[in-house]
Amino acid sequence: MHPKRPEWRLFAIPEANMHANNPVRRMLEPPVARSLCRTGLLVGSWDLAVPGQHEVKIVISGVGDGPDGLTDSWQKSLGLLDNKYREKTVWQQIEIEVDSPETSAQIFDRDITGVYTYLPKCGTACNSLHKRILDSEGDAVDSREPDLYFFLDSTRTRDGSWDQFVFSTSMRRYEYDECRPIVAKLDPQWRQSDEKSTRVTCRVDWVWVQLDDIRSQPDSLYGVLSNEENITIDEDSCAKAQALLTCSVYLGDDPSPLWPIDCWLEIDKLHEREYLRLMTWMLQRIRNVSHDAQWKTVELSESLQKRHCHCERCAPTPPAILWYKREKGRGSDIRAVEDSRQAAPFERALKARPTAFQIHVQYSSDDKHGKVVIGINPATLIHQAASHLPPRPSPIEAAWRLDTSYTPLPLIAKPPFTIPSNRHDEPAEQPEGFKLNLRPEQLRSLKWMQHQEDTAEPFIEEEICEGTSDHLGWRLEGRARKPVSVLGGVLADQVGYGKTAIMLGLIATRNAKRLAKERHAPPGKILAKATCVIVPAHLVLQWKGEVTKFIKLIGKHSPKVVTLHQGSDINSTTVEDILDADIVIVASSMPNSEHYLDNLGSFAGVALPNKAGRYFNARLDEAHKKLASQVELLQKEGGVKDAHKVIKGAHENASHQEHFVQLKRLKGRAYAEANEEKSKMLKNPSADRERSDSAAAGPSKSSRSAIKESEPSKNPLTVRPVLKPVQRTGLGPQPTRTFIGVSLPTLKQVLERENLSGIKEASSSKSRGKRRLAARRSVIVDSDDSDDLTSEPSSGKSHLRSSSQGSQDEYQGGSDDDSDTEEELEPSSEDDVVVISDEESDVPRRKKPVAKKVAKKPLNPVLKSEDN
Repeated sequence: MHPKRPEWRLFAIPEANMHANNPVRRMLEPPVARSLCRTGLLVGSWDLAVPGQHEVKIVISGVGDGPDGLTDSWQKSLGLLDNKYREKTVWQQIEIEVDSPETSAQIFDRDITGVYTYLPKCGTACNSLHKRILDSEGDAVDSREPDLYFFLDSTRTRDGSWDQFVFSTSMRRYEYDECRPIVAKLDPQWRQSDEKSTRVTCRVDWVWVQLDDIRSQPDSLYGVLSNEENITIDEDSCAKAQALLTCSVYLGDDPSPLWPIDCWLEIDKLHEREYLRLMTWMLQRIRNVSHDAQWKTVELSESLQKRHCHCERCAPTPPAILWYKREKGRGSDIRAVEDSRQAAPFERALKARPTAFQIHVQYSSDDKHGKVVIGINPATLIHQAASHLPPRPSPIEAAWRLDTSYTPLPLIAKPPFTIPSNRHDEPAEQPEGFKLNLRPEQLRSLKWMQHQEDTAEPFIEEEICEGTSDHLGWRLEGRARKPVSVLGGVLADQVGYGKTAIMLGLIATRNAKRLAKERHAPPGKILAKATCVIVPAHLVLQWKGEVTKFIKLIGKHSPKVVTLHQGSDINSTTVEDILDADIVIVASSMPNSEHYLDNLGSFAGVALPNKAGRYFNARLDEAHKKLASQVELLQKEGGVKDAHKVIKGAHENASHQEHFVQLKRLKGRAYAEANEEKSKMLKNPSADRERSDSAAAGPSKSSRSAIKESEPSKNPLTVRPVLKPVQRTGLGPQPTRTFIGVSLPTLKQVLERENLSGIKEASSSKSRGKRRLAARRSVIVDSDDSDDLTSEPSSGKSHLRSSSQGSQDEYQGGSDDDSDTEEELEPSSEDDVVVISDEESDVPRRKKPVAKKVAKKPLNPVLKSEDN
C-alpha cells in the first residue's frame, strides 16, 4: 500500500495444475478488484478490473531547444565505443500528450499527461527513470496523490526486446510473485532518443469499473492496553503475559490451514514469520498502538525485594564450576568445566524461560471468527535484568518500555566521553598541618575531592534486558536499577600538576581517628584509620619522602608511615603497626609476589596454585573467605590457639583440598585407585588407612589367621549394609553378602605393604594368575545369619571371603587340588575390576565377569590349616 493512497487489493489464485506459461496465469498476476480507503480503513467503494486490450496514441516531445535540453544517454555514460552510442544523447525533460483526452480519462487510472524530468541516477534499468512534475496545464502536481513515474520495466526471464516503458506509482524492485501497479504500457520498440517528437502506442490491459452496490462492512474487534496501566511484579508475575492487543476478525467457512480450530495455539519463533505474514492485513492496527517508548516504572513486591528480585524461572542458577587436571608434557594444566549433573537442568531451564512476546491464535467454528491475542511479559525481562546486579542491600527500581516502531540499528550511538573541568569551582582552604601551600588550581581539585568523600551522588547500577520481535517490529525492554553510594573518584589532572600533593592534602584534612570510631568494621575485617596508597615498586620510597616533605602534623602528631615494599616486609609488620599508622604505602607488585601468596595461603589454610589463571582466582577467592573467618577467630578470647588449630589441620589435609574430576571413563586399575581415593576423601583419613591395611591383608596367611581369631567387636572393618539380604535355595542357612567401601590393593601394593617373600619367590604362572585375581577382587563380608546383618555368625568368628568361591581358596592359601569350591571365576583382564562402594558413584559401573563352571571336589566346610 502506498501511504498517500491506501487500498485493499483482491487477487485471484490460478489452479495449481495449470502450467507455468499459461496466459491465464499471467493475466491473474495483477489484482482483480480493489477498494480505495478514502476516509477509513474499511470505508470506500470497490472497483472491479475488467480485462481487455485498449490502445491510445500518445505524443512524447522533448522540452527545450538545442543542446541545452539534452544530456548523455546511459550508453554514453558507460563509455561504449560503438559509433551509435559514442555521441548519443537524450532529453532532460519530456512532455506527454494524448490524442483523445476523453478516451484516456475512461481507460487510464491516473492522468499521465504532463512534463516529466529525467533522473538518471536513481537505480532503475538503463537509467530510464522519469518523474512527473507538471500536469497538462503546466501546474505543479497534487502532493496529496502518489508520485507518477515513467521508466523501463524489464522482464525477469524474457528477451530484452520484451522490456517496455510503463507508467507506475512505484519504482522499487519487486520480489518474485509480487505485482507492480501499472497505469499504462508503451510499445516495447520505443526507447529514449534525441528526437524532438515521437508518436507511440500506449496500451492498457485492465479497465477499472466501480461497483456501487458493494461495500466493506467491518466485522472485527480490537482491544489495546492503555499506557496508564499499572503493573505490579511479584514472584509469579513472569508466569503469565499481559494481553496487549486482542483482535477478532470474520474469516468465513474456509480459513487457512494454519488456523487451529476451536483451540488456542501459541506461535513459536520458528513459525512466527509464516503466521504473521498470513495475518498482516489484520495486525496493521498495531502500528497505531499509542506506546511512546517511554520508561514506565513498576512496583516490586516486598517479598521479591527481600530476595533481591531473584527468580529461578527467569534466571536459573548456573551450574557449579569443577576443575580437572589435564596432563600436558611434564606438567599439568588445570581447566574449568561445568558440573554435568547441573549443566543439563540449567540448559533446559534457559530454554524454558518465559518469552517477552506471546502470540496466540484460534479459529472458532461457532461464530467463524479468527482470534489473535498478542501479549507482553515485562516481568521476565525485569527478573533477568535484576539477576545481573550485584547482591547489595539497597532496593531495586524496576521499569519497562515498549517500542512498536522498532528498527534494528547496526551500531548504537554512544555519547563522547568527556572529563569535566574544575576551572570554575571554588577553592578549598589550605590543609592544616601542611608545610607548603597548595596552588589555587590544586585547591580547586582538593575541594572537589572533599566533596566526593563527604556527599557524593549515588552511582546507579543499571541492567537492561530486551526482547524483540523483528516480524512485528516490536521491542520490549526491562530495566533494573540499584543506587549505590560510592565515595571517591578519579583525579585526572595532567602530568606535573601536583596530584601527589593534592592527595596528601586530602589525607591531612581527614580526621581519620574520628571516622574510624564512628564506623563499624564489617565481619571478618579489622577497621584501621590508615590510608592505603598503592604505587609502583620504584615509587614507594619516593612517596614516603613526599609525606615527610609536605605533611608536618596529622591532628596533633607527626604522620606515621608504614611501607610494604616486598613480601618479606609482611613478616616484620604487626597488626598494631597497621592500626597506629596514618599512611600505609604498598608496592603494586607485592600482592603478586610468591612470598605474599605463601603467607596468605598459610594463614587462610588454603593451598594456592603456582600458575595464574581461573583456577588460581577461584582458590584465591576461597582463601579470602577463609581469611575472614580466621580474623574473626583472632578477635575472640583464645582465638589464637583456635586459629593455629585450623591452620595445622589445613596443612595436614592439604592434599585433600584440591578436588579434581575425571572427564573420561576410567578402566581397570585406574578405576579402582580413583574410587579408593574418593572414599578416603569422603571419610576419616585415619580410619580409611586402617581399613585399607586390614583389607590388604587378604592374601596373607598371618592376616587371615588374625582375622579368624579376632572377635567381631574388634574387627576394624565396619559392616554397613548396602544390598538387601537375598535368600537362596538349598539346605541350611545361606550367607548374606554385604558390600563395604574398601577395595583390595593391587599386587604391587601387596608386595610393598606385606613384603611377602613367598609371593615374591613364586614362579608358577598359575599361582601368579590366582594372586592377581585375588588382588583385584572386592572384599565381601559374609554372615551366616541372613536375617540380621549386625548379629554374630553362628561360629562366633568373622570370615573374609572373595566375590567367588574360587577366590576364597586363594585367600586361604589352598592350591588347585585342595579347592573348596564348585564354581570359580577365571581371571580375565584388569578391565573387569568392579569396585562397589557404599557411596553413590557418578562413574558408570562395569559389567561383572561371567562365571564359568569348573568341576571341583566336594565342598569342605572346614577351613584347612596351613599344613594342609
